[in-house]
Amino acid sequence: MKNNMIKSIKYLFTALSFSVVLVSCELSAIDPMTNTIPDPHAYTLPRAVFMGTTIKISGSFIVISDSGSIYLRPVTDHSGAGDVKLKLSSDGITGWTLSLKIPASGQLTEGRYNLVVKRGAQTFFIKRTLAAMSVYANESFNRDPIPGDDILVSDCTLDTQGVLQYGVGDEIILKGIGFSTTDSLYFSTSNPSLRAAPYLVTEKNAHFIVPNGVAEGTVNLKFSNMPVYTVRTGYNPSYITLSGLKIAKSLTGITGITLPATPAVGGSDVIISGLGFASGDKVVVRVDGISETLNIDETAFPNLKFTLPTIYAGKTVQVLLSRIAAPLFSLGFITTDASKKNSLIANVSMPNNIPSGLQGKSLTFLINGSGFNAGDKIVLGTTVLTTTAITTSSILVTTAAANTAVGAYDIKLRRGTQPDELLGTVNVITAPRLFEYAEGGIVYWLDSKNPLKGLVCHVKDAIASSNITDDELKKVVFGVYSTSDGVVLPATSLNKAIGTGAANTLSIKNIQGVNSRAVTFCDTLKTIVDGNEYKNWYIPSIDELSEMYNVRTSINAAATVSGRGGESFNSQSSATQSSPGKLAISGYMSSSAITFSRIWACSFQNSQSPNCYLKTNYFRLRAVRSYDRTPISN
Repeated sequence: MKNNMIKSIKYLFTALSFSVVLVSCELSAIDPMTNTIPDPHAYTLPRAVFMGTTIKISGSFIVISDSGSIYLRPVTDHSGAGDVKLKLSSDGITGWTLSLKIPASGQLTEGRYNLVVKRGAQTFFIKRTLAAMSVYANESFNRDPIPGDDILVSDCTLDTQGVLQYGVGDEIILKGIGFSTTDSLYFSTSNPSLRAAPYLVTEKNAHFIVPNGVAEGTVNLKFSNMPVYTVRTGYNPSYITLSGLKIAKSLTGITGITLPATPAVGGSDVIISGLGFASGDKVVVRVDGISETLNIDETAFPNLKFTLPTIYAGKTVQVLLSRIAAPLFSLGFITTDASKKNSLIANVSMPNNIPSGLQGKSLTFLINGSGFNAGDKIVLGTTVLTTTAITTSSILVTTAAANTAVGAYDIKLRRGTQPDELLGTVNVITAPRLFEYAEGGIVYWLDSKNPLKGLVCHVKDAIASSNITDDELKKVVFGVYSTSDGVVLPATSLNKAIGTGAANTLSIKNIQGVNSRAVTFCDTLKTIVDGNEYKNWYIPSIDELSEMYNVRTSINAAATVSGRGGESFNSQSSATQSSPGKLAISGYMSSSAITFSRIWACSFQNSQSPNCYLKTNYFRLRAVRSYDRTPISN
């Protein structure tokens, strides 16, 4: 029966970019509490399409039984009299994607439409957040846009910084507000296929690469909010024209340009081979919108030779040729290695700060780079640290099991009889280390990039906590909570990663309110350590819970130290744990949902990996809180 249910139902859920491997878990689109399919939603509905083309949308809870009930409805039609039925394309519903055929010209008129799904007497509107979908008869720049399909980017201009001549493969930057990765930049009004999507979008910029096939000469670029699709779904005829850009392959006889094949090193020479470079030429390097003019070594002619400043180490640098009475010309991009301190190590990265320790625990931290050898040592100030693991690209070191005095320390590499090489400086800040009793509980995870940030778990399970007097609150249940007024549906917070548990818990609270016993426990939980009160506890995400499981032995040892009032994790199977109700306890719960009816949880028995359970099950809960002792200046 369950297998048939899986075959008959397929989710559309790509917008959340969420994929899992399901173990002993079967998904169903039927809500077990209401015996209905939840309302359908779509997240990739395009803003404009052309008649006779295929569109692909992704979403959730659009199922196979909907395939004969999907329609286009004019936005001005409130009765459904103008509904136009859509047909599934040959691939129909595949995975989480729905492919629909837009009727050809003559079967509907140009205009703005909503996509609707009909289920019996109910009609569901599937809309984008910003606008309904527009349907056009053909693809052309020479037409008026349908009212409502306005450009969503404001103040859109070329960010040329004096560069008006580009070649295929060069970067073009647009300035403005409201860019999206689904925007398009068109290079020809006669050939709409010569278009590009931005490879990088920031708050105020969109970065495009000139595509192959663009002819030389002056072009008027046209910017549109329509996406570049592999299927011919078209673009929004509303566009912004950007004038004055010139496409050229070379500048005044310059030919055979070849950029370095390997990353350049800051402070070293860069050679660009080619013919036609002239006396008086200069090089302009640009990174993140900041430009610097550099002199060239004319003795290297016919090649172009210049020294790359060390400040550009580790960056991608655009190189432009500057010639008197000519516009800047882009030669292309070069990648750079991190600045080498000497011949030993390059690309060094390590934490800016490390915790001092409060109770004498050791600290392990990672230094990345290139060029490490077996036998290398790391020196913190004057103390040689223990090397835990080493590769050519990283070295893992451990401090002694003692607190480190607060202050700034040089980090040096020691290799044989060679002089110590300075890798950088680290600040030791007053903060706890792993498995120390601090911040209201046991520190069980530190951020590898900034170990002043961490996670703390409570010393006891919520189900056995002595500070809860309400017997019902001891039966910690996550999801569906039946009331006399019906059913309160659970939240569906799909975030799994470390750092998302607090947001997941807030999502649950916003939907369940006081009906979520786990949230109520976390909200009311207060602990006092060394006279300091700690609140802001939450239900851990599944990755936060898994990390807790991985280090459970160390947590148990720290929590059960005399005077801390803690207990070890329950490692019994669900079958042998005492049940507070009719259902067995399904291990430790997380705040990460899989569907509207299931969550991730983890049994701490026999190295069991995370699994999925109905939210109606009973769970144990070990509350978590996060902290950050990074100085404000950092």
